[in-house]
Amino acid sequence: MVVVVFRNLLRFLQRRHGERIYPPAGADGTRTNYGSPLTTTAAYRCPDKQNDINSRALYDSRHHHGDAMDWSSSSSDTIWTSIKNAAKYNYACVEPLAQSTNDHVHADWRGICPTGW
Repeated sequence: MVVVVFRNLLRFLQRRHGERIYPPAGADGTRTNYGSPLTTTAAYRCPDKQNDINSRALYDSRHHHGDAMDWSSSSSDTIWTSIKNAAKYNYACVEPLAQSTNDHVHADWRGICPTGW
C-alpha cells in the first residue's frame, strides 16, 4: 500500500507543470559519485510543510520547488565534504558549511547558484 501511494505521488510530482521535478536532476548521479547509499533527510516539501518548518524560508527554499535534497552527513566534516563534492560534480548548488551545519548537505539544482555556493 505504501509503495503504491509513493509511486502515485512520484507520478503526480513528475507531471506537475509538465516537468520532472522529483528526484531532482543530479540526485542519482550524486549518489553514484559518492559511491555508497546516502540517507535523504529532506526532499520536496509542499508549501504548507515548508511554512511549518520555517515561514521565513517559504519562498526562498528550493525544497518546495522540488529541486533540492538534503543528505545526512552524520556530523562529520569528512563525509560532508565528500557528499558536497559528489553533488558539485553533478552541477548542484551546495549550501556552504558556514551557512548550515555539518549534520546534512543541502544541494539543489536551481541553475544559477548564489555567490559562494
